Amino acid sequence: VAFSADSQTFAMGGSIGFPDAEIRTYTVDTWNYQRSLIEYWNIPDINFSADGRLIVGGGTSRNVGVWDAVTGEQLFTLNHSSQISSLAISPDSRYLATGLCQEAAADLSCTIGAVWLWDLQTGTLVETLPAFGTAVQDLEYSVDGSLLLAGSQNHVLTAFDTRDYSSLYVDGASNGGILGISPDGYLFATVGSIGDVNIWGIASVQ
Repeated sequence: VAFSADSQTFAMGGSIGFPDAEIRTYTVDTWNYQRSLIEYWNIPDINFSADGRLIVGGGTSRNVGVWDAVTGEQLFTLNHSSQISSLAISPDSRYLATGLCQEAAADLSCTIGAVWLWDLQTGTLVETLPAFGTAVQDLEYSVDGSLLLAGSQNHVLTAFDTRDYSSLYVDGASNGGILGISPDGYLFATVGSIGDVNIWGIASVQ
């Protein structure tokens, strides 16, 4: 599920019977149904852009759909090499980060996880960040857009500098589950390795 930045639109997504899936949007003031955005298999993640123009969602089908949030027109389909588990749109609404398993072994265990970066103005792939030993399960941009936080299934948290997407910080003590960032941008929370919640200062990973 996801709310738009102005809190006026609510979106939920999921399977509606194999192989069909969809995102349904509703107006928050009346909870009236608006429209359905068609995808396939399932919808692991949904995001609205901060400027309110776009909805992105999908993942299980190896695709991410990009739709006009006002008209429902599908603008792009972003194709990946495998299923996507997480999405994050930059605060300036220009880029989309997608987290996935880029390569898997014969037994389907993930051997290389990655973050793919997409230009939302053109629908083109800008860069890939294959810096993980397993699938990337959580992504969050910092409030000011200077950092991209990525958590993977092998307990690694990585912070990337969005000026060039170089790695600034790597920590293997977290389980990589990023729970959220505080609205003031100073703190973020992750799930710890023993089921606890860790509170971090953004400044500690810059």
